[in-house]
Amino acid sequence: MPGGDGRAGDRAGVEHAALRAESLNSLGRHDQALAVASRALASDPGDSELLIQAAVAHLGLGAPEESRRLLYSAAALDPGSARIHRILSFVALQEGLLAEAVQAGLRAVQLSPFDSLAHAQLARALARQGDRASAVTAAGRAIELAPNSAETHIAMADVLFPDGTRPPKADLARAEEHLGRALQVEPSNAAALNDLARIHLARGHGVRAAGHLASAVRADPMTEVMQRNMDVVFISLVARAHWVLFVMWFVTRQVFREGGGNSPRWVPLVLAVAGLGIIGWVLLRLRAQIPAHLGAFVRGFVRRERVGTLWTACLAATAVLFVASAVAPDSVREGLLLWAWVPLLAGAVLSWVRVGRSRRQR
Repeated sequence: MPGGDGRAGDRAGVEHAALRAESLNSLGRHDQALAVASRALASDPGDSELLIQAAVAHLGLGAPEESRRLLYSAAALDPGSARIHRILSFVALQEGLLAEAVQAGLRAVQLSPFDSLAHAQLARALARQGDRASAVTAAGRAIELAPNSAETHIAMADVLFPDGTRPPKADLARAEEHLGRALQVEPSNAAALNDLARIHLARGHGVRAAGHLASAVRADPMTEVMQRNMDVVFISLVARAHWVLFVMWFVTRQVFREGGGNSPRWVPLVLAVAGLGIIGWVLLRLRAQIPAHLGAFVRGFVRRERVGTLWTACLAATAVLFVASAVAPDSVREGLLLWAWVPLLAGAVLSWVRVGRSRRQR
């Protein structure tokens, strides 16, 4: 019948639109995915898969509330879908709605008790809520169901080392072990590389962290989390360089003084060599870890990290003044050394500002 053929054609078009939107979402092209899903929903507003893809697109575009609203609509249409409740748990977790995230995760597990991804999401929600024992149990169950899945091992690592925490060394070691297993399965898994970098950063291994984060950014350049974690690593290198120069300047100014309160000629030379050496070390290490993307990273860092950029500029200004004092005549040498105190002090103030902002954002 013509009418039946028309309905079949409409249904095929909706299914094609859902697949197209899913593909666009997977590529990070959320604006295009939303446009495709929205057009299809205008003709078939009761399709749960289109609602899911529209919700994923809204989440990618920074609108988690709208994403959650669409997921609840999808759940009303298909209440037995564990996948919808799993995604809803993920979105609620992004919003910090911990009780709702746990509830949705539990519902996903009840609907599909042998779904490893449902258990993995529940584990993350429980960990954020502070129920570590239950979270470890849920992550362990996910691994039992899918021992060769990278996602289940990453979930266990996330439970053992949640963001913003300082876990015991034993938990770090266990998390690193699970991430190693995940990377055996998927060597380019961006989430695993990102979490491994967090572990190295927690141990104070900033350069190794930069290497793993650079790999994570290359594997998934659309994920802003990877970029921001790379920013943290770079700032940690800047902080070390700044405080080394700060201490060297203070010690040499207080300990090594000649008549009239001036510093010996070798003091600015040592400070100049130290300044150039430290900045060169930071740049060379970053260059080694991000050989093809250093310029792009620096441009993104300037856009994302205004305070960090000013702090880096203060470090560079300090090094320039040290070098200038080393080659300047005696009449201005001491003045240049004194001026070096200005960017050093400004950098110290900026470090406190950034630490304060980081704490408020947790």
